Amino acid sequence: MKNLTPIQLKTRQSYDTYKNFLVDYKPEQLLVLYDDINSIAQSVVCVRLTVEDVNAVYSYDKFPAGVDYVEKWLDFLNRFSNINKPLVETKAVAYMLYNDYKRFHLADLKVLFKLLMMGEYGSFYGSVDAQRILTAFASYARERDKQLLLLQQSLERFVDMQFEALYSDADARAYREAKEKGYDYMKIAKIRSEYRAAVDSDKQSKMESYKQLFYEKLKEKIKTS
Repeated sequence: MKNLTPIQLKTRQSYDTYKNFLVDYKPEQLLVLYDDINSIAQSVVCVRLTVEDVNAVYSYDKFPAGVDYVEKWLDFLNRFSNINKPLVETKAVAYMLYNDYKRFHLADLKVLFKLLMMGEYGSFYGSVDAQRILTAFASYARERDKQLLLLQQSLERFVDMQFEALYSDADARAYREAKEKGYDYMKIAKIRSEYRAAVDSDKQSKMESYKQLFYEKLKEKIKTS
């Protein structure tokens, strides 16, 4: 088996074939599976399976699973729209969408196609329009990039605030000890530096814990908003 990322390996272990994968992840089922995800912010708030992951796990020979999966969403849109002139070139459009947006989570497809079906990107007048679909994906991608940037900025601010609190506590401890023991300013600087170094000794571990805490708080906030 080719090298797989942890999330790809977990998917392969849960669903040994693409056919079995589709039982739970075909478009109709994904609308139910991700019933609680209805916005870009909810989709990107944590690491999820991407269209590229599907391609990596289930592609073989000349069968590109990622493209096929996107095409299944286009077929679903055709059926849902119930228009006399459905999108005909589904495979060609699926290739274009996969190449440009394979980074999208499957949850993104759920949110995006639901918006499409609700007419948020305009109505299909008489036919399922490839250009409207491509425009919708481009619009969604721009908003998604903005959300990801805001998310990263918020994460960095949160982590910085946690370390600022740790450094403030280290300084306070140093000054208390200095006052109790009557240290001179050189000794105060030394003990303060030692306490701050203790904070930095496992900084990476603390950082990962704070990131996890940030996402837990954010997911809870989004869920209740």
